Amino acid sequence: MTRRPPRGFATWSDYYRHRVKRGEDRGLTRAQARGHPGKGQVLASKVERERIILSRKGPEVVTLTGVQELTAAAKFDNDVRQLLSGRLTPKQFDQRWARRTIGSAALPDSGQVIALGQQGLAHFDDFYPSRP
Repeated sequence: MTRRPPRGFATWSDYYRHRVKRGEDRGLTRAQARGHPGKGQVLASKVERERIILSRKGPEVVTLTGVQELTAAAKFDNDVRQLLSGRLTPKQFDQRWARRTIGSAALPDSGQVIALGQQGLAHFDDFYPSRP
């Protein structure tokens, strides 16, 4: 019995093309997106990206290494937005992010996020860089 491709894809080749395009959209080379980096290229899990995240001091440019840190930064950004809009309680926010760091930035607690939001320092319209 053969395995079926993931839901939403008619064939495995459609899924493969999707994965390669998604990797290229994220700034990887075609070889890195395929999982076989060429000579002189690093693995996708070692690629460094600079993003702006909210630290205890306010917005800060941080170098993130790999997809795991990038994903954590994106989840943190989403939770900050939800906290400031009232869809996430301070207790829930602190349970997820208290005493954690992303890259080199120590993350603020809910009280600090709310204070930075009142000062107008907690907006991230440029977390995801524009794609060409």
